[in-house]
Amino acid sequence: MSQVEQVTRRFQSFVGAHEGFSDGQWNNDIRDIYGVNFAEVFGETKRVAWCDIGCWVCFKLEGLDALIPKSESCYESLSIFREWHRSSDYPAVGAQFFVSSPKYPRGGSHTGFVVGYDAGSISTVEFNTNDNGSSEGDGCYAKTRSRFGNEVEGVYAYGYPKYAEGIVSADPAWQGAGHQAGPPTGPGGALEPFPGADFFHIGQRSDIITRMGRRLVDVGCSRYQVGPGPEWGPADRESYAAFQRSLGYVNDDANGIPGKISWVRLGVPAG
Repeated sequence: MSQVEQVTRRFQSFVGAHEGFSDGQWNNDIRDIYGVNFAEVFGETKRVAWCDIGCWVCFKLEGLDALIPKSESCYESLSIFREWHRSSDYPAVGAQFFVSSPKYPRGGSHTGFVVGYDAGSISTVEFNTNDNGSSEGDGCYAKTRSRFGNEVEGVYAYGYPKYAEGIVSADPAWQGAGHQAGPPTGPGGALEPFPGADFFHIGQRSDIITRMGRRLVDVGCSRYQVGPGPEWGPADRESYAAFQRSLGYVNDDANGIPGKISWVRLGVPAG
């Protein structure tokens, strides 16, 4: 069994568990999570928000805690992944993801574990969350999220643990670079690398443009009357500008010409 499989099974074993409950409310008591004292394993005695703690404990229980940062802070964990040069805008099977909110931007709001991904979403296991949309977490859940967000909302970044077998990633920079032994796999397969802003001009004809247009339709940013099709035109640019605005871009940053970051967020399937 690979290290990714080991850790994934451990995360999944906690789905359905809840933190402590007292005085009519969930209380962040993590001393009995399906029989495991998370506070003791982590070395934390306070009742704290435990999404990041939960990730580390699952690795620790498999003897693999050296593969990820140990922290109570999403900000610190993401910072350490970046210091290790193991962060990405792209999901990977077995990655830790980081979520933004207006109060805790740039990935500081929440974290969890990726068990799979496709062109538009990630399948996850998360601690200190819920299934009703409330900001108050109460336990461990299996969820599906959009894999795209920005600095103030949604999934902001991913951290790649140091698995011995490498990691199956949608990131083109991690393919063929010794990190994995083939193209990325997952529910949706590989994604199209960013072809460069100069690729998008009147007269350009490519199946990449068709696939881009279909993704823009999928995410609710279509400005197409007909199509999408393979030839770059005003409807493509208007649709992409709508997508850029949905990410919070304004003025020249929402001019309808794809940039690398927005392209990563869109997630165009490879041909």
